[in-house]
Amino acid sequence: MTKNLLWRAYYYLFVQEKISHFKHVDLAKQNQLFSKSNIRFSKINSLKYFFKPSEINKIRELEISVLINFDLGFLVGDILETPTHGVWSFHHGDEDVYRGLPPGFWEIFHNIPVAGIVLQRLTDKLDAGYILEKGFVPTNNRSLTQSLEILFSAGVDWPAKICRLILATNLATNIKKSKTKTKVYKAPNNGQMLQFFVKIIWRNFIYLLTQYFYAESWQVGVLACQPGDLLTLPIENFKPIWLPHETKSSFEADPFGYGTQNGERIIFESFDYKKSRGEISSTAFDPMTNSFSKPRLEISKSYHLSYPFTFEYINQTFCLIENYTEHKMDYFVLDQNEQWQEYLQLPLKKGRNDQTLHQHNGLWYLFYTDGLHGANFNLQIEYSESPFGPFKSHLLNPIKVDIRSARSAGRIFNHREKLYRPSQNSKYGYGAAISLFEIKKLSPTEYAEVFVREIIAPRLWGQYFGLHTISKLSNTYILIDCKSYKFIGAHALRLLRRRLYFDLSRSFKGDL
Repeated sequence: MTKNLLWRAYYYLFVQEKISHFKHVDLAKQNQLFSKSNIRFSKINSLKYFFKPSEINKIRELEISVLINFDLGFLVGDILETPTHGVWSFHHGDEDVYRGLPPGFWEIFHNIPVAGIVLQRLTDKLDAGYILEKGFVPTNNRSLTQSLEILFSAGVDWPAKICRLILATNLATNIKKSKTKTKVYKAPNNGQMLQFFVKIIWRNFIYLLTQYFYAESWQVGVLACQPGDLLTLPIENFKPIWLPHETKSSFEADPFGYGTQNGERIIFESFDYKKSRGEISSTAFDPMTNSFSKPRLEISKSYHLSYPFTFEYINQTFCLIENYTEHKMDYFVLDQNEQWQEYLQLPLKKGRNDQTLHQHNGLWYLFYTDGLHGANFNLQIEYSESPFGPFKSHLLNPIKVDIRSARSAGRIFNHREKLYRPSQNSKYGYGAAISLFEIKKLSPTEYAEVFVREIIAPRLWGQYFGLHTISKLSNTYILIDCKSYKFIGAHALRLLRRRLYFDLSRSFKGDL
């Protein structure tokens, strides 16, 4: 007990009451919708539990399809095979790397950038269940509570997804069994907790220090190649032609191409730190002089705009723009004067990120990440007969929960009769690299993709630390954007004002 005293105190004071998933929820109204059964479990020791034969018989009479273990520790005995599809449980950690307890802690201790989460059908052996779903979420190496908020919310839709698959496809839940033999971790001792405190304090100090001096600055570039070339050729083979920044306090990102009577244009997000929001601008690229026209403001709102995805439909050019905070799909159409006009707004229940359309076998598929459950790691697909909806949810949603490959990184493209999806790999930070996947199956009830390769911004290009868009401009050129860091006064001032406002607000609340 005493060797884990610091962990127990830390968990009780700073973790247990801070995590929303650990707080009491009144289910009185929900419980009225269901019948109740009084079933008791028995203890073998402080970790192992079982149900006596008399209790097992009660469960059999209920003809239960599946049970989910949210609270009990290690279940053993007949209970594991009594429901038709067994007993399911979440494992908050990559079972191939971290087994045991506490969830999320050792990833932060060892500064591992991702944490695993598994939904499994339990067996009578520890961490040797049948894997139903597995995903990877980012670790916040400065805060255990923030890491746990993400870790415990990321897989909430999985049980419903597996139940849908059982009903629709008779999915077997006893196929893929975990074979992990890795070390089983236990609660940290007092010495390890002291190390943990030092690491957390140092990381927060560095973060607070650097966030004022280093602001993200994305830059749009043009490469003389095609998306398919990047499946095999090193990206450093191609020298980018960079679009100059409009001002010292702005950057450009999320480039897409579209055709006009006067040639190809590039539409992109233009973010100004002084305004603290993105607008949509465009420019023309001249391949004869390798230069760009002066950027032209196309679309501006009082809220943030980004990812202006362009597409063709019935001989017209449209643009679907992300406006995450407004919970709607914003469509614009290019008029005869080559100006973008509002075309359609579709209300949404929640925000979406990087909405990417692709037409395949007579249907339009909409790829996006679910901002409510993970803007960078929760991939969703919807489909419709029209790019304007109405859209239906894919049977396999969420398609994947993975910080390394969920979020879109540009237009889906065909190459030699195969379909490829660029995705963001944010394992080492937002937009750090692009992962290319070959789509093997795409239908309203199926989706499968396999990893092809990762693309990072080469040092040959300069001090760039991210790459998160690839899209076609023409038959000769593609568009990219790369991330660097630099000091931007407007960014530092905004953070300082926010910090002062937050501190003053806390002071006044304390006085009251």
